[in-house]
Amino acid sequence: KREAFPRRIASVMLVGYPMNASRYAYSSGDFFLFQLDLELRVARFLKHSGYRVVYKVHPERRQEVEGIFDGLADRILSEPFEKVCNRVDAYFFGCMTTSTFGFALCMNRPIYVIDLPSTMWNPEAYRLLSRRCVMVPARFDEDNRIQFSEEHLLQGLKNLPEEPDFSYLENFMFASPPP
Repeated sequence: KREAFPRRIASVMLVGYPMNASRYAYSSGDFFLFQLDLELRVARFLKHSGYRVVYKVHPERRQEVEGIFDGLADRILSEPFEKVCNRVDAYFFGCMTTSTFGFALCMNRPIYVIDLPSTMWNPEAYRLLSRRCVMVPARFDEDNRIQFSEEHLLQGLKNLPEEPDFSYLENFMFASPPP
């Protein structure tokens, strides 16, 4: 039986980037310095806006972020996402290049995603993913920091759909192979 979709959001899981020195070329901003800076500002913004912040650190990277989110996160979890994903009302991803994102898409929770214009999207995938997730407009500023639309994120947290749209999953993750 599927859990009910939240009618109101009180807590948000900020899904942490795996903080290591590898620089991935999968997507824009896919590097720990960009993501750590973004995550700290998102945590402050959510906290200031009255939400309970749960920081989900990568299970193998707790030592790297130890102490950094103290005072910003109400709780810091290092267990695998699959074991703790039901402890919050919504998820926030600064970067979607993680297996955790695919698992989150299958959950009956709102998802908020940083949407940088330099990300190369398949147009149909983007269209359907935008129906499942709140795509938070973002950009790199003159200091090469990811700036996100606080207003868009806040509106998305307040104006929830009745139910999530799973058409992205149906078309891209669980689609039948062509005959």
